[in-house]
Amino acid sequence: MEEKDAYGETPLHAAVKAHLDDVSKALISHGADVNAKDKFGYDILYYATMSLNTELVRLLIPQGSNIKSKSDSGRTSLHYAAEKNCLEIAKLLIENGSDFNEKDKYGNTPLQIALYLNNKETAEFLMSISAK
Repeated sequence: MEEKDAYGETPLHAAVKAHLDDVSKALISHGADVNAKDKFGYDILYYATMSLNTELVRLLIPQGSNIKSKSDSGRTSLHYAAEKNCLEIAKLLIENGSDFNEKDKYGNTPLQIALYLNNKETAEFLMSISAK
């Protein structure tokens, strides 16, 4: 179940990327590693966030998904939620301990990313909780 392809992806990576929620849930229930990273440093939570899959993010967090995990660019899933303007996922991540002032390797916080991309809803929320 943890065998990786040429890109370092596990079957769970593939299921999440293909939006196969039932398959993803089955793999997780059978012990798939929710923190497995591909060769680019992207984990399962990253792909769930980038596909705006709030339901899967809700499932991954209590299964031990590392919300503080960083990609090779130093970004957390909260950075990607800010990039995609997904307020619901951003709130979930923060409620579960994600650092809203964490900087990526370029010095950008989730708020800075949201502002740069004119993602007003997420930016306003981050400012309301005193994000920098």
